[in-house]
Formats: sequence, structure tokens, C-alpha cells
Amino acid sequence: LIMLFSILNDFSEVNKDKSQKTLFVVMPQYFDLVKKDKTSSSYQAYFKNLSKNFEILDLTNDLHKFNLNKIFLDDKFGGHYSEYGNKVVSEILYKKIKEMI
Repeated sequence: LIMLFSILNDFSEVNKDKSQKTLFVVMPQYFDLVKKDKTSSSYQAYFKNLSKNFEILDLTNDLHKFNLNKIFLDDKFGGHYSEYGNKVVSEILYKKIKEMI
């Protein structure tokens, strides 16, 4: 996790030097969304902690409002979003980013 922080920090610093803002988007996998134990909340807590240093947009809570079986391709781990899922994500991102600017 320290390495991830370092990578995000380096990326963010490069953008600051270019006078650009950096937004990191958390796009959970199917398994993250259906798992009901402490694992999913721990990754959310990790990204919430990172938000002290970076602009983080976590789509987890937004995606819970949709039928997860339609958002992800039929796969054991649901690693890829379906066409519908990509549309949902793009609409969420559009709305959230529009609110930010």
C-alpha cells in the first residue's frame, strides 16, 4: 500500500507541475460490491484515508444502486464492466465531475 501511495503521489506531482488537477477514480469489481464482510469496507477506508492527500472519487456506493449482474460481464470475478456498466459509470462520472467544477 505504501507503493501505491508513492505512485499516486508521483503522478499527482507531475500534474501539479503542469498546472493540472488529478482525480483518481475507484471502480470496484463485482466481487468487491457483493462481498459483505470487512474486506470491502477496508478498501473504502483506505481510499478515504488517501483522500486526505488526493482527489478520490469512489464509485462503490453509486454502483450499489444498480443491478450488479447487468453492470458486469458474466465472469467468475466480474472483472470487466459490460456495455451497460460502462454507460452507467460514464453517467455517474459525468454527474460527479460536473458537480465538482
